[in-house]
Order: sequence, then C-alpha cells, then structure tokens
Amino acid sequence: MKISAVEAFECDMGWRRLSFLKISVDDGPDGWSEFNESHGNAGVAAAIARLTPFLVGKDPLAFGRITHDIDMLHRPARGGVNRQALGAIENALLDIAARARGLSVAGLLGGPVRDRLPVYWSHCGWYRLPRVAKFTGEQPVRTYADVRELGAEVREKGYLGLKANILGLDDLDIQERPDPYTRLLANTGRDWDNRMIREAEKTVHAFREGAGEDLDLYLDVSYSFDLAGYRRLARALDDEGLSWLEFDHEDPAGVAALRSSVDVPLASGETQYGRLDYRPFLEARAWDTAIVDVIWNGLAESVKIASMCETHSVAVAPHNFYGHLATMISAQFAAVIPNFDTLEVDVDGVPWRSELVSSPPKITGGYLQLPDAPGWGVEVNEEAVRHYATH
Repeated sequence: MKISAVEAFECDMGWRRLSFLKISVDDGPDGWSEFNESHGNAGVAAAIARLTPFLVGKDPLAFGRITHDIDMLHRPARGGVNRQALGAIENALLDIAARARGLSVAGLLGGPVRDRLPVYWSHCGWYRLPRVAKFTGEQPVRTYADVRELGAEVREKGYLGLKANILGLDDLDIQERPDPYTRLLANTGRDWDNRMIREAEKTVHAFREGAGEDLDLYLDVSYSFDLAGYRRLARALDDEGLSWLEFDHEDPAGVAALRSSVDVPLASGETQYGRLDYRPFLEARAWDTAIVDVIWNGLAESVKIASMCETHSVAVAPHNFYGHLATMISAQFAAVIPNFDTLEVDVDGVPWRSELVSSPPKITGGYLQLPDAPGWGVEVNEEAVRHYATH
C-alpha cells in the first residue's frame, strides 16, 4: 500500500471556510481530514502541497515515521502553518490506518474510554448576528431579549452548555469589531474599557436568564484583552457562575498569577502547538482546562498533549469550531483520553454543511454518541465536497 495522491479542497461558507484533505492510496482505503484556512491561517493548503512529493510513494500505515520525519523537516520553523499542515496529514493518515484494519481511530489507539460525549453549543449568538445569519438562514439576534430566547432554545434542545462571545448588541461600535483579534488593533494603550466590560456582562447575564442556572455557560474572548483586562472581566462576571473564561495569552507566569487572583476558572491553549508549547503553561499551573486543537496539532500529538495535562491534573476540552468531519475527529480524540471535559460543537452553519458527510453527528440529550464505524466513523461525500469547493 502506497500513497498515490494528495488533494486539498476549500468550501466557502460566506463568513469562513471549511477545508478538506484527501490522501489517496493505490491499494486500500483513502483517508480524509479537515483543516482550517480561516482567521489568519492562510497557507496551510500550500504547505501541504509542498509536502506532497515527500508523501507520494510512502506507506501510509507507517504514519508515525512519516509525521516524525516531517516534524524534523519543520524543526527550524515549527508551529503555525507548518504544524497545521502536519496535523492535517497526520489525521488523514490515521483515517487510512484505521480503515485498513476495519477499526475506528479510537479503536486503533486502544479503544474508547467512553462512547457518549457531553457537548456544548459554541459561538452561540455570534453566528446569529445579522452579518452571519444571512448565510446560515437563522433568525438574526438583534437585542438581548433575543439572546434570552436563544438561551432558552439551547436548554430546550437539550444541550448541556453554551459558549458565547461579547455580542455588543447595545453598543454598535463594539459589535462592528467582528473579529475579536482586531480589537487590539483598534485600541491604543489599555486594551479594555468599561463599554466592553458592560457588553460582556449583558451578554452573559442574558444567556444565563434564558438558559437557566443549571447549564454550563462559557465566555470566549480570544485575544481581546491583555492580562489586566482579563482580570477586570473575570471579576465583573464573578456572580454569573461561568464554567470558564476562555482566552489566549502567551505569558505562562502572567496567566498563572491571574488564575490565583480570580475565582472564575480559566481555559486556554487553543493557539498552542505541540507538547513544547503546552509544557510551560502546565508547569506554571496557569490553566484549569486546556483547550487542545486536534485539527491543528493532529490527533496522535493531541493525545500526547492530553497525557501531559493529565499528569498536572488539568482537564482537556477540544477546540472544534469547524465542520462535521472535524467534530468526528475531535470526538475520536475525546473518546480515548481519560481527562476529557466537554466537546465544542458549532450548531449553526450553512444549510449545505451536512451534505459534506454521510451523516451529521448525532447529539441527543446533550451527548454525542460515538459511532463504531471505521476511521472517523463518518464517510465524506466527495461529490458534495467537490461541488461546493471554490478551489
């Protein structure tokens, strides 16, 4: 069995893209993975293309050797787009290796610890702002009364939790900063202000009123603040019962000091690459929950990261804001690690998103049932991927 071809596809949802990798073999099952070219990650497909001559002709079952060798090639410039390209390749090779043996990826790695995975509704409200709702077809969220209704919808549909972003519905200047990463560019000096804090409070309070006291409620502010702003925000939201405040920051000691000064649990790590990036944060005791992106890091590397987290008594939650194939990849990861917390799922999406796979993830009563079919447990509809691909 040898790798015969490598091909990438990109499907545009309007406000972001879904990207797929297919690795074909000459005598056996093909492998698929999903990756990400949105939000500053342009170039992953190009990095994969540069590696194609290195892959063609190799035995896909020797995925450990292939990923090791690519990692050595990337050593002078590890992380970033290079790591994401390797993650996509690693995941597609795992799909091949599992299918060739008639196993799920979880079965390939020793079998699942659990087959029912608690999930939460991610980007709740954000994907219903008018600029996104025009692509999804959902009823737009325009007021905090709408947010309360959406919180009630999450509860009524049986989800165990929801994750929000700062919506800024009463402050259009804040709402018109659509990408939280750009907020730092829009400020000088102090990168938080009382207007943003107030809008965060309104967002969280409205969701809490609608969803009730029992649902897990998470707030994700990405890179929106520096440490002083995160501290101010955490203290402002102390009475809302957040399950975690999620953010990104590159200073392990600073984040650890923040954690010791606030009561709200802290979750972070989605922008870290490989064990080397996670190590200083774990050693500093900076996080309550580690967010691990299985699509960026590759599932095999992510399992190693989760093992490191377990030795530091840190729970792990996959970063998963992609399509249905990525959800199933993250689910296989969540199934095999003992310290799994909860699985992120984007509920809202374009109507044709479900056409890209044989069946969307089955979520009942707030839990995703892990399939036992080979590979990722779901088949990619290649015809639909090619139909919706922009290139």
